[in-house]
Amino acid sequence: AFEHRRQELAEMSAKRSAEVNDNEVLQSFLESVKSGGAVARYLQHAQIGVILEDTLFVHGAVEESALGFVPSRLTRYTNNTREGLRSLPGASSYDDLHGWIAALNHFAKDEVEAWLQRPDWSQGVPRSRGGEALMAYQSRAASCLLTVVVSCYVDGKNMPTRQAIDQDKEEGFSKCSDPLSQKVVEYLHRGNVRRVVVGHKPSGEAPAILRTSGVDGKGYEVISADTNYASSKDEQMRGESWCEVCISQDLGHSQTRLRGQRPDGLGDYDFKLRALGNDPTGDDGDPLVGHQARYGKQWVWVRLKLKTGDYLLSRGYGRTAEYWAKKASDFQVVDFPPVLQKA
Repeated sequence: AFEHRRQELAEMSAKRSAEVNDNEVLQSFLESVKSGGAVARYLQHAQIGVILEDTLFVHGAVEESALGFVPSRLTRYTNNTREGLRSLPGASSYDDLHGWIAALNHFAKDEVEAWLQRPDWSQGVPRSRGGEALMAYQSRAASCLLTVVVSCYVDGKNMPTRQAIDQDKEEGFSKCSDPLSQKVVEYLHRGNVRRVVVGHKPSGEAPAILRTSGVDGKGYEVISADTNYASSKDEQMRGESWCEVCISQDLGHSQTRLRGQRPDGLGDYDFKLRALGNDPTGDDGDPLVGHQARYGKQWVWVRLKLKTGDYLLSRGYGRTAEYWAKKASDFQVVDFPPVLQKA
């Protein structure tokens, strides 16, 4: 980030990068977080969650333990307990999805303003600063995973397995959230949401997608679309890859279109997923992407439909993944992913 900022400052002032010294770069960062600075203004307009028709956007995941929870503004940036966080004065819980997201955004707005008023840590014991509760909300240890920011839906650059959800730990809490938690899916359905779109944890060469029939048989969709670190061959770790998630809304239904480029010249894609909700015009979306499939003796995820007509298949664990481009006749999809099936 430091060197990229140096380059940006050089281009903005028609200089060579070598002519921008370290102090200039440092001061540009400090100015950006002061009141009126670019980062400060961005944070004043940013939101923790956004609902557009039947789609919810959050950074990390809709973690089951975090459903409806809004932290107290007295939350400290330290190692906390869930019981302690829920019992703090001002902590609240919402049964209504729209009320919950609105309250989270109000909490964030108040915390950003508090930070702008008191940006520095106090010298007393215990130390404190404005916006500390919002800092805690983006920390696993401080939020105890009662957050939609630092949870995730990706492991091995694919949708997670039960092991990553139920057994693997990160900083003492579940490594991944369950994208098919019945409690979460039903909570979202009551709020008329059928699709969750997140980023946060890189999913490799392509978005990680999950599709099921949902509560009422009219579809449910999870898209994790952070394609940073798509390439190991490129200095920028992207290999010129990019991905665009476009969602069209109509009365009673919506549809996702995915358009982009795999890294390192491996091919392009531009296709639609099956529509969610009632689609009176007929459905031209792909029926295979977003499902788990049997390929030979292994379970894989169907990630993309490529412009060649082949499908990108993938499986992985941790921070690694394998990919294959195969024809639809080479694999068999199932409606409910076996790796997410509870014992």
